[in-house]
Amino acid sequence: MTQGEAADTRAPRWRRLSRLLFAAAVLQVLFWVGLRPLLYDSPKLPPLYAVSSAEAAVLASPDAEGLAKARFKPVELPWSDCCGPGYRALRFNVHVPVVPAAGVALVPNVDADNLLVRINGQAVVAQGRMTLPKPTYEVNVKRVYQVPPAVFRPGLNQVEYVMVRQVLPYYDVTKPILADYAVAWPLFKARQFIVTDYEMIGVAIGAVIALFALVLLLRSSKRGLAAALLALVGAWSLLSQFYFWLDPPFSAAMRMNYYFALVNLLPVAWLNFADQWTRRPFRWIAPLSALAYLACVGVSVRALQSMPAPEGFDLASDLANWFGLAFSAAAIVRFVWHVVTSGEDRVLEFAVFALCISLLAADLVSELLWERTSGLVVRSMPLLLLAFVAAFLARNIRLFQSTHEINQLLTVRLAEREAELAETYRRESDLVRREAHQAERQRLMRDMHDGVGSQLTSMLFAARRNALPADQLAGSLQTVIDEIRLLIDSMDSTSDSLASAVGSFQQRAAPRLEAAGVTLEHQPVPAGVLPSYGPREVLQVVRILQEAVNNALRHSGGNRNGELGRGATSVAELVPMQVALPRPAQHIALGVSSTCALLDDGSIMCWGDNEVGTLGNTSPAFSTTPIAVAGITGMRFTDLAAA
Repeated sequence: MTQGEAADTRAPRWRRLSRLLFAAAVLQVLFWVGLRPLLYDSPKLPPLYAVSSAEAAVLASPDAEGLAKARFKPVELPWSDCCGPGYRALRFNVHVPVVPAAGVALVPNVDADNLLVRINGQAVVAQGRMTLPKPTYEVNVKRVYQVPPAVFRPGLNQVEYVMVRQVLPYYDVTKPILADYAVAWPLFKARQFIVTDYEMIGVAIGAVIALFALVLLLRSSKRGLAAALLALVGAWSLLSQFYFWLDPPFSAAMRMNYYFALVNLLPVAWLNFADQWTRRPFRWIAPLSALAYLACVGVSVRALQSMPAPEGFDLASDLANWFGLAFSAAAIVRFVWHVVTSGEDRVLEFAVFALCISLLAADLVSELLWERTSGLVVRSMPLLLLAFVAAFLARNIRLFQSTHEINQLLTVRLAEREAELAETYRRESDLVRREAHQAERQRLMRDMHDGVGSQLTSMLFAARRNALPADQLAGSLQTVIDEIRLLIDSMDSTSDSLASAVGSFQQRAAPRLEAAGVTLEHQPVPAGVLPSYGPREVLQVVRILQEAVNNALRHSGGNRNGELGRGATSVAELVPMQVALPRPAQHIALGVSSTCALLDDGSIMCWGDNEVGTLGNTSPAFSTTPIAVAGITGMRFTDLAAA
């Protein structure tokens, strides 16, 4: 291959790769410049009220009596504590110079199962159950609370947090946000939508896409891709819904097992989805990743059940982190390997998938460097899934504006397809007919040459020597005419149906057979019984019938050429007849339509057809009586054979 030819073969691949990279770059810019700030950037903070004198204590009960008996110790914010099920209290002072008319905005910034907030002795946040062993999980829903102005007084105000934990061992509190509600809410409103309403909408989107994936799994031939998509969307949707499931119908321990099962399923689904999306999945990825997932979940469940807090939770959490890192890295490697080694042509899907992979890589780097996830994939998932499904549909399904347009298009395409099929059928029929005619021409030429031609040549030589009596010449000519008639009959019947061809053959063959002393019995067949054959098959049936008639005339007692040796040709016999020979015969040799006998004196006598000199005399005419073979007098034979 020359250098120019190599460049020509590389050019299409480079153009395709350029389109892919351009689309991916455009989508990356749109996300990082336009979408990411809306989803992830923290809002601008309003002027905050000062917080001071933080103290923490362990509570025996989450009520006023428990607070009264608690022994508080000074702490610094942010503050953490552990371990095991129980109650904790945190109190601090907040300075409000002037109580705002719209009240105070409160963002507690607490990580626990549930939370009770008291300000100046009044409960301002009290939702769900606070009692062990089955509290509700209200803290999972992040809210901006509006505290009425009547609760506050100018100057210092005491704020008390009462927290409860059941399985998770840690209590975490960062510095709370307290500000004028009229100033804070416009700044926090978009963020509140992102962390609550947007995530709930995302769960609904995930449920719809999961249903779409389930339909694909049941109906599509690409079941591997559909199963991976269902696992990915299902795991993400259930994990997102987990934080809004405030009162699940099972124990807190079961809830944690459920959580780690979903957390570990998500990276496995990513790897399998990336593998299936390449169109050339590795067979070993799905079973090995399934085994690894089951092993990881089993170890997590065992750690949570058998190890004390916080060791069991820490082991399950660390295992989930490293498991997610490994499978996310594997998904990235699988995607990059596919792009490098194959000619990818799905531009939109590639761009969306490249963005997903880049977000996975960002989460991976954040986890490795700062030991915390950036949350890019989780929060972007609903939009990414919508974009991917839209790209998939754009490539696989044509959308129409109305049912009328669909019907019109289907009508046009149906008419075009019918015309194509009709033209194809016409061409095939013409081809079959031409092949049948060509085969028939070759057969006629062969039969004319081998049969009629040889008979006419023999009669011509005999006539030139005046060696053929008139009656024998007439008989030979009649034979030739019969052969020609059969050839014409077969030629005429090639375009008929099988029933008409058989009927025509019966009408024309019966007189000829009767003249030879053979009766043709014909039983009519009801319409529709005979199969519908084409010209070629009909011709073969006619040939079989012709061969049967010829065999009947030659071998079933017929006497057309004097085969019986009785001095006549018109009478056929169905029983053995004696031939008058001058001497006893020692051997008999039977040919197709002639017979020879070896007599006891060594001479040979033959009778019957003499079309090609079978009788061994100087005349081509057949003989109805035995005649001596010329030119062998004085010789003695011991055996003979006839043709």
